[in-house]
Amino acid sequence: MKHTRNTLLKDLAKRCSTSEREIRREIEAAIAVSRTSSKPSAEEFWEKSPFRDKAPTAEEFIAYLAQEINAPFPEFF
Repeated sequence: MKHTRNTLLKDLAKRCSTSEREIRREIEAAIAVSRTSSKPSAEEFWEKSPFRDKAPTAEEFIAYLAQEINAPFPEFF
């Protein structure tokens, strides 16, 4: 099943037996931690991303990662 930005988090939440809000919160928390990391690999990732100046939304981040691995929105499980 392919996901769109409108269904991705909703479908993931359903599969994980949690809320879309919780999925979004967890992804955005992980983004925040990564953006403040002093690890060279994290700094390099954000410097090369289109999100250098502003943190992406959960949907934007997942779409960017999917694009970077040159794949359509994958099934998660």
